[in-house]
Amino acid sequence: MVIKIHNINILQKINRPLEASRSSYHSRLNESEILNNGKQNINIVPQYVVTNFLNNWKQIFDVFNNPKLSIDSLVNKGGIQLKYSRQDFKTNIFSKINRLSTTEQTAVLAKFGLERKEADTLAGLPIRLETKQNLTPLEASVNNEIEKFYSQNQIILPNGFESFQGSLESICRTFPEFIFTIGAKQHHAHKNTLAEHMLKALQENMKNPLYKTLNDSDKKVLSIATLLHDINKTEGHVDPEHPEASAKTATAIVKRMDGLTDIDKKRIVNFVRNHHWLMKISNGYWYDSGKAEEIAYTYRYGNDFKMAKIFAESDLKAVNPFFYELYGAKINSPMTKAIEEKIAILQRR
Repeated sequence: MVIKIHNINILQKINRPLEASRSSYHSRLNESEILNNGKQNINIVPQYVVTNFLNNWKQIFDVFNNPKLSIDSLVNKGGIQLKYSRQDFKTNIFSKINRLSTTEQTAVLAKFGLERKEADTLAGLPIRLETKQNLTPLEASVNNEIEKFYSQNQIILPNGFESFQGSLESICRTFPEFIFTIGAKQHHAHKNTLAEHMLKALQENMKNPLYKTLNDSDKKVLSIATLLHDINKTEGHVDPEHPEASAKTATAIVKRMDGLTDIDKKRIVNFVRNHHWLMKISNGYWYDSGKAEEIAYTYRYGNDFKMAKIFAESDLKAVNPFFYELYGAKINSPMTKAIEEKIAILQRR
């Protein structure tokens, strides 16, 4: 049996019109950060929603730090569902454009940040357009479907996981892109959907003894990066380009988060872009000095490499039970220790 959580209202009616004055970067959404050459390239989120999230991030994330309520248990009981599912959304979008030529379909979907791929895969992330005056009737219909998916949807959770309600809603209000990962199936190596994978990685972070040694600022950066690390990964496929695609999306997302410092925004994007750094590591005693220097330079600031190690372990464990057994030894390999030595030299300069 499942319980129904109330309306998420992700891009809801409370999205008040932006004030006429947009001059203050630190107090309001800055249109230049949302628009790219006049084109909206990310969903717009009111700054008070972001502020509320950043003021309460610790409580929001700590809900998942409960050994009695693991993401694995949630998945075994049915996982996270949507009343208006991702699959139904895809079906409705495709039904609106099926009569168009391939070129016309591509143009329409691109306007909303989407791309149709083989086997009716829908890549990208839906963007609800705020400016609607110049939309064709078909484009307006697509935009309305995205509005329905984001603003008039409901999360369905298994019994026993009621305590996740507020945190999931806050995450989806602040990162509306996250809702499109709910129900997104991954390739055969993954046992969880994309949203469940990212939440399990978040949970694994908090179980790591090294995580407890981080200061609050580092915990916040790592937790946000974990939520975004696969945010723009193509469903159902091995997607080697997803770290870069997700980093580009993360760049746009953190730009709308005025409460983050510029340094923390860059760190979040850096973690997302380079979260597969472990693939460059050898298990044995031989290591590539050039790659070690590259990784050391990437994570040269503060505790960033410690955080990268925490997340690498979490990401492996969130794939399936065997991935960490196969690749986890790399996290503390001789090459990793060489990287730490190189970072220490960089930090002394």
